[in-house]
Amino acid sequence: MEVEPSSDASTSTFDAFFRANYANMTSYARARLRDDSSAEELVQEAFVRLVTLWDKVLSATHPRAYAYAVLRNNISDHFRRSRRSPTRSLDATEEGPSGDGGIGDAELSVVILDLLDQLPSRQREVVYLRFVGDLTNREIAELLGLSERTVAVHLHRSLKALRVMLSADEAR
Repeated sequence: MEVEPSSDASTSTFDAFFRANYANMTSYARARLRDDSSAEELVQEAFVRLVTLWDKVLSATHPRAYAYAVLRNNISDHFRRSRRSPTRSLDATEEGPSGDGGIGDAELSVVILDLLDQLPSRQREVVYLRFVGDLTNREIAELLGLSERTVAVHLHRSLKALRVMLSADEAR
């Protein structure tokens, strides 16, 4: 089913929005799902939904926050349907050691995602949205129904906790 915005100007605006946000939204979904194909599918579903609501998206105070709200709902629905929690899948570790005695990019990603899993859910979500989704504190606040100050506090506490966890990991 192909859905189109109502006018040519609206179409070009949607196209620009899509190009500007698709990569970050896909990265965010991949970080949350740990499954590339499901992540891309849910992002595509989000954009299909967004194009049908395009006038409403444009009238939102923060259109990117609106888009992430749609994507977050898709991800929540996905977890509900699959009846599993948003934790690391076994597929994320299949690549094995890097072979050079150090830690490879894939292994580093798994280590970081494992550390993020140890954060309280709200702090973890704020980190994902800020650093993977590339949303501003204001957009995150609107999306999660928090004040900007609360978002900043969650970011500060989560980064501090991650530094402590990384230090403890390195000491082992």
